[in-house]
Amino acid sequence: MKTYIALLLLFSVICTQRVTAQQIPKRHLVMIKFLLDHRAIANSGDSIASYEDAMYDRVILKTKTGTVYIFGSNSPHSGKYIALQDYTGLKLLNTSDLPTELTTILDFLKRNKVGNQQLFKCLNIISEAYQYNTHLNFRPQPDK
Repeated sequence: MKTYIALLLLFSVICTQRVTAQQIPKRHLVMIKFLLDHRAIANSGDSIASYEDAMYDRVILKTKTGTVYIFGSNSPHSGKYIALQDYTGLKLLNTSDLPTELTTILDFLKRNKVGNQQLFKCLNIISEAYQYNTHLNFRPQPDK
């Protein structure tokens, strides 16, 4: 009887882990890999679900054909990143060099036929993310 209960418990744990892994959106898996590559999340070898708890993503703009996300680590010292998702796939931006990444953002918004008011709101939030990252990496020089 004890063996039966132990096997049942082991089986339920394995099934629960598989169900949890299947519930994680594919974009979160890509975002987690991106955050691990940029060292925004420490690579502790934990499960994907624990990495998902250490990150956030927020919808900035949603149209019929595409979505713009802002995402990052829940750490207060982590930067903010931009994700562009539409029928062409998921594009993740490092938010380190606005002039070079602006063409990608504008092409995405044009391709998805974003209205002027939505365009302004989206670009405003994206520029705030770039400003946040710039101030995050700013190191003032001491006066001599």
